[in-house]
Amino acid sequence: MEWKGKSFPFSKGCSFYRLDAVNGKRQIIYGRDSVEPAVKPGEAALVAIRGVTWLLQRFPQLADQL
Repeated sequence: MEWKGKSFPFSKGCSFYRLDAVNGKRQIIYGRDSVEPAVKPGEAALVAIRGVTWLLQRFPQLADQL
């Protein structure tokens, strides 16, 4: 999102809206926001994901216990 040509902080993500005609006027009848988290998991999360992936590839039966 930008405000007057400058990026607005903490505004990354996306929004979905559904409009419908109510009494001849368009109104928002549904809205959902998917915001980008302010805190990023970083490299530690990638290491953890790689470890879990390795385990599930070696021992696929573990996935049944999740």
